[in-house]
Amino acid sequence: MGIRDKAGAEISPADLKFVILKPGENPAKIPDFDARAARPNRDASGRYRTVYEPREPGEHTVVVRGSATEKDGSKVGGEAVSRFLVYAEVSEELLRPGANFEFLIALEAASTGTTPDGIRRIDALPDYLEKLLKEPVRTAAVRTKLYPDWRRNADPLFLPALLVGFVVLLGLEWGLRRMWGLV
Repeated sequence: MGIRDKAGAEISPADLKFVILKPGENPAKIPDFDARAARPNRDASGRYRTVYEPREPGEHTVVVRGSATEKDGSKVGGEAVSRFLVYAEVSEELLRPGANFEFLIALEAASTGTTPDGIRRIDALPDYLEKLLKEPVRTAAVRTKLYPDWRRNADPLFLPALLVGFVVLLGLEWGLRRMWGLV
């Protein structure tokens, strides 16, 4: 916090007061500014600072009012408003850092189409792997339909017709450019 003169240099000492508003409070309507206002502290470099520990998340507002005297003796003063966001450091993810086994079983059931038979355990892994080795691998024969089908045996006239069409189009373009005097 601070007050600057017309040249942009910081004026010291300045008479500063500030109020930090909680989320939902309107900075335009502070009837008791002087009663709620506090003075900032100075740090080691002589700048005005304050430490604020917010109690609730949301958009907080800082209103600072101050006055000072310039070197030429004229009074300078005003009000500044600034906003900052506060968010909780603890989220739902951090409250439960371990695996959610019920969700994992439901995800497995949804992806494989099986019904869950309980939570999987590490001691049941060898039996599960042996069961997988005994089951044959299911593969589905997927036949893809290609459009256009570029194989020679699909339509023997397609590629020659494409070549003739391309040459005719290229010749037409050249002929029009020649006729218009562009070539």
